[in-house]
Amino acid sequence: MATQADIFTLTGYEAEDRWNHAGGLGSPVVITYSFGATEADYGYDDMLTYEALTAEEKANIRLALEAWAEVCGITFVEVPDAQIGDLRFHKGDFDFAYSDAAGFAYFPSLQYEWENGDWVLSNGHADVGGDVFLNADYFNNGTEPFPGYHGYEVFVHEIGHAIGLKHPFEGDPTIDPSQDNGDNTIMSYVRPTGHYGPGPLDVAAVNYLYGSASGSFEAYWAEGKLFQMGNDGRNVFGGTHLSDHIFGNGGDDTLYGGEGHDTLLGGSGNDILDGAEGDDRMELGAGNDIATGGAGRDSINGAGGNDRLDLGNGEDKGFGGDGDDKIFGGSGNDLLAGGNGTDYIEGGSGDDFVRGGADNDLLDLGEGWDTAFGDAGDDIVNCGGGDDIAKLGGGNDTVSGGMGQDEIYGSEGDDLIYLDSGNDFGHGGNGDDKIFGGDHEDLLQGGNGHDTLYGGAGHDRVHGANGDDLIKLGSGQDTAFGDAGRDEVHGELGRDTIKLGAGDDEAYGGADNDEIYGSDGNDLLHLDDGDDKAFGGSGNDTLFGGNHDDTLVGGNGADRLEGGSGDDRLEGGHSDDILFGGAGADRFLFAAGDGNDMIGDFVAGEDLILFTGGIDSVQEVSFFQEGEDTLIIGDGLSLLVAGVDADTLIDSGSLLF
Repeated sequence: MATQADIFTLTGYEAEDRWNHAGGLGSPVVITYSFGATEADYGYDDMLTYEALTAEEKANIRLALEAWAEVCGITFVEVPDAQIGDLRFHKGDFDFAYSDAAGFAYFPSLQYEWENGDWVLSNGHADVGGDVFLNADYFNNGTEPFPGYHGYEVFVHEIGHAIGLKHPFEGDPTIDPSQDNGDNTIMSYVRPTGHYGPGPLDVAAVNYLYGSASGSFEAYWAEGKLFQMGNDGRNVFGGTHLSDHIFGNGGDDTLYGGEGHDTLLGGSGNDILDGAEGDDRMELGAGNDIATGGAGRDSINGAGGNDRLDLGNGEDKGFGGDGDDKIFGGSGNDLLAGGNGTDYIEGGSGDDFVRGGADNDLLDLGEGWDTAFGDAGDDIVNCGGGDDIAKLGGGNDTVSGGMGQDEIYGSEGDDLIYLDSGNDFGHGGNGDDKIFGGDHEDLLQGGNGHDTLYGGAGHDRVHGANGDDLIKLGSGQDTAFGDAGRDEVHGELGRDTIKLGAGDDEAYGGADNDEIYGSDGNDLLHLDDGDDKAFGGSGNDTLFGGNHDDTLVGGNGADRLEGGSGDDRLEGGHSDDILFGGAGADRFLFAAGDGNDMIGDFVAGEDLILFTGGIDSVQEVSFFQEGEDTLIIGDGLSLLVAGVDADTLIDSGSLLF
């Protein structure tokens, strides 16, 4: 029985010359082969002529390959030479130092890639790796290629090299010379007649490299594709440079696509799929699977289970399916969808399309101009860099705009929207939403529901829309529209314009010079700091001036105006109004048809009453003393000036026409 030391005489200590680096030492592998139809452009320079192999030679090479496949976990599949098999058989005249050799072959020839400042082993092989060259002078001069003859023995020997076996008498370690013969190994140069296939030491060596024949895969070539199929055990597949179709079936499988445009089907079990290079398609099946797209334009479809999808470079598609999935887009313009389950989706760089699907998802869009759909569930969306569009679905969602000029649309549910940097747009949709403007010039729309909107920094435009909304404009020169519902609007910092809509609204100007316009309904307007203007509009409104020189206009309805501090301008408008100037030298304006008005704190000699619009002179009004008050009657006007007698009012010069 062969010992480990005996095996090393054929494989070397490291056993690196093999085809199954994807699966690891001892794993089964599918190896393709082809017969050279033309001279290879990487062929031996000193092969003077090239000849096609005969039909008999090809048939017996197939038998030699089968002799190896019967004793280990290798499955050989013939492919057209245009596809360039892993093992490629050539015949021609030799003209070099070993021109008397019957043939020679290359080891699997590992391929390395430069990665992170170092050379690392890849799953690929150099083009010449595994190729077999046969001497035409030898085979065309009576050498029989059949089993039992030396020509067949050459086939088996050179294939041994092509799958990773060395001469036992060369390299490190070497075999005991007494064991160096064909009774033990076909790789020996001492091969007495009668031993034409793999010997016991060869069988032990290839079992060490590729496992036993019982673990080999089913594989075949059809329709321009290489099909590989596993069993219900734990399979490890290493793809080729061709277009592979790999079926994992049952068990926890590992599938590597390699080069080419591959299709990987995981089947049941917790599988690992790696498309590597090429435009690959991966179907994960049941179980908690991990799929990596690699280079190329890949498509990965999850199914049941909690899957992880790493799409890599290229314009890829990733669908999580059922389960709590993690999807990473990488670079390129990707299409990502979570499906059912609580999913995490990361768009990466590129202009991505991201869909969360059902349940509570976390969408991190990353760089690029991305589009995201939250769908059902309480979702969290982080837009990241780029000009992004986020459209939420049902549920109470949270969205952060990030960098760029973003558009965010809420839908059903009570949503939380942060617009962040850039000139952003946020729409709450249905539900009681909260929208925060961010640093630049944003457009906020509450939509239906009782919403809370914060303008933040920048010159913002804010619409409450339907519902009873709370609006806080923040810093900047902002414009707010209350729209329908009973709204409360705070101008805060900056020169703001506030336009209320239907409903009984409340507005606060805040710092700086603000303008507030009431509309329908009984509105409450507070001007605060700055030289502000307030217009009540329709309804019975209450207007408070604040600390500076304000203008208050009641409009239609029975209004109450209080100027506060500063030299204010107060105009009640039509209907029956009550006016208080407060501190400062105030002006009260009245016109014909204004109705029954009252000034509650007039100071003669300091404040002024101005008659406009149909009342042009003192002769057009009448004065009546009513206790300590003066009643002024004009065309459609009844004005009661409280606490001031008529003579004082007239003599002080407080009336202007």
